[in-house]
Amino acid sequence: NPAASEILGVSREALATGVRTWEPLDADGRPLDATERPVAVTARTGEPCVGVDIGIRLATGDMRWTTVSTRALHAEPAANGRHAVVAAFTDITERREAQRALERTNAELAQFAYVASHDLREPLRMVSSYLQLLRRRYHGHIDGDADAFIDYAVGGATRMRDLIDDLLRYSRVGRGAAPRDAVD
Repeated sequence: NPAASEILGVSREALATGVRTWEPLDADGRPLDATERPVAVTARTGEPCVGVDIGIRLATGDMRWTTVSTRALHAEPAANGRHAVVAAFTDITERREAQRALERTNAELAQFAYVASHDLREPLRMVSSYLQLLRRRYHGHIDGDADAFIDYAVGGATRMRDLIDDLLRYSRVGRGAAPRDAVD
């Protein structure tokens, strides 16, 4: 049909000849064995396949992505042991490209958060150390305002350290260990 012709990037006449100018791929981009294709699975078993993502590498090298759903037309197979199948393809190329871009952006943000939080720790450690030194050495030797100002600065440095540590922990979310506790 015209939609299949558009998705596959080939003319209706070329589709009618049965000569395939495209290669189906699984959701990870690996060639999809003929027996794994949703239409073949449903034809063989009669079981529907719903929402299977399939990549299509066109003869031009371009990639298109579709989600495929299949259903057997009849409960019983035909005399040849195969089920007649109806298949619906939806072009999801734009959605998949947007998803990939979002994944790349998230990875870049996580890397930035890690680097920024790591690099901010050292200067903050130095500021915090000197503030605590000021507090130990001069607390009670200067007026009450000076003591309060030093306390405010020490408290601010402590809050900043906590924020940086939280940012560093956040940048590590999703990497490494699985969650420890199951949640409802």
